[in-house]
Amino acid sequence: MTVRRTTLVAVASVAVGITLFAAPLTASAATTADRGNGNSSHESGDSNQGESHDHEQSDRQAGFSIGLWGDQPYSDAGLAALPKVIASINAQPLAFTIFDGDIKSGSSPCVDAQYDQAASTFAQISWPSVYTPGDNEWTDCDRKKAGYWDPNERLAKIRTMFFATERSLGATTIELERQNAQFPENARWSKGGVTFITINTPGTDNNYPQVDGSGAPIDADGAKTADSGKPQNGDLAEYTARNAANLAWLEAGFRDAQRRGSKGIMIVQQADMWATNGDVITHYADEKAKLAQLVASTKRPVVLVNGDSHGYLLDNPLLDGNGAQLPNFQRLITDGETAFGWTKVDINANNKQVFTFTRQVVAP
Repeated sequence: MTVRRTTLVAVASVAVGITLFAAPLTASAATTADRGNGNSSHESGDSNQGESHDHEQSDRQAGFSIGLWGDQPYSDAGLAALPKVIASINAQPLAFTIFDGDIKSGSSPCVDAQYDQAASTFAQISWPSVYTPGDNEWTDCDRKKAGYWDPNERLAKIRTMFFATERSLGATTIELERQNAQFPENARWSKGGVTFITINTPGTDNNYPQVDGSGAPIDADGAKTADSGKPQNGDLAEYTARNAANLAWLEAGFRDAQRRGSKGIMIVQQADMWATNGDVITHYADEKAKLAQLVASTKRPVVLVNGDSHGYLLDNPLLDGNGAQLPNFQRLITDGETAFGWTKVDINANNKQVFTFTRQVVAP
């Protein structure tokens, strides 16, 4: 797959445009940073069938734009840059935004004030905002620097704060379909001929219990639990239940896309399942196998969006059972940590170009 990137200089950002085509799937540089190719309607879903149907048809014809971001803020510098990132997002007409996890750094305390800050951030976004959790706000909270919190308790806190209703976050909201009361963070909705799916797949090996090279259980700071007296890093029961729910939700999402006649599918999660920075990624195998099966079963373009690795990247790491790339799949990693900004996605299900990605880099 050939990827060509063109740098487009804007007043306060650098935009890199990359286009995802329906068939054959290729990527090419966008010739302009089209700031006017969005639909400013804030409505989505099928709750009001007549009006929603009209919006759906209009979006299919005219297209719309969304914003993707995550892994912010991580530090004082991130906090200082955050208002500029929010202003950049609010300056463009977007149907909604999706935040792909990590509302804070992994070494910062998992105190309630961090979650309150995130709630305030989402409330400042003019557009409906959908959020999927990252490891820093729950699975990694048992680290010493994070305050030795119980990850399950922090996940329950997140579910209560951010997923208590059938609506998105943001200054304006859209209706979402939640998987169930046990996993309300897993959401699905459709707009303009595209199905959107979020799943709670975090970093730190998907919260699977970790061991050292000798097979001894280790705590969240890497010490043997026999020596530290701390709980093992990860939770087998939690992982097992959530992983099964995630796989079922993905399968249900593809069935829903088939039923709707969607022209494309976008999946958003936090974990980089192909991380090359030394992170353990063993327990993403189930999801990668399920994705390969589902993507191979459809000709629709499928985009997986994740954060976690903090560097903008558009690639295709998903392989089928024979080790070949699936041509209708592409993965986007959003910026984060010290790379401040977001990614604009222009979507038009009726055009040959279904998804067009434009990187929005915000100067600190």
